Amino acid sequence: MATRFFLAIPLNDDVRGSVADWLRGFEGPDVWRWTASENLHITVRFYGAVADGRIPELTRVLRDKLGGLAPFTMTLDRIEAAPPPRAPARGKLRPPTMLWGMFSDGEPYERLTALVEEASGRFAEPSVSLKGAIPHVTIARLKNGMDASLPAVLPLPKRLPLSVAGCLLFSSRLTPSGPEYQPIADFPFAAV
Repeated sequence: MATRFFLAIPLNDDVRGSVADWLRGFEGPDVWRWTASENLHITVRFYGAVADGRIPELTRVLRDKLGGLAPFTMTLDRIEAAPPPRAPARGKLRPPTMLWGMFSDGEPYERLTALVEEASGRFAEPSVSLKGAIPHVTIARLKNGMDASLPAVLPLPKRLPLSVAGCLLFSSRLTPSGPEYQPIADFPFAAV
């Protein structure tokens, strides 16, 4: 399978550890494929397959645009069944298939995604669109063919602040044991 690329906000060790603790204590049906803790991140922009020859240009564009941003903070405050139910072509609502950790204080994230889209959206595959800025981390995916009856929102024991001081460009390869992510470039924001 082809290598795909995405820009993401990495989670710090405190947030990653707290999510892992929540997962260990989760009491629900055994229908979930949990995201490996080292793969937890907030996607800013998914590009899909990008030709190797275009990666240096993508990196340069992102470095130019992101280097002037100021760090900001978001807060992980709940887990939701996601995405919200939506209607497929034949009319029946499809239920959520994932668990997302939802972040509040999303206005700086929305500004970040708009800036990234303006600067680098042209590098994305034509079939890959930016679908609204929803700051979240995918915690689990429903196993194929399984059904889960969960409340729409699951509480966290405490709100978890995340200081966002930059983004990482990752490559992603799908393997039989799950996705493998490799950081390609680091884009720190300006120091305050």
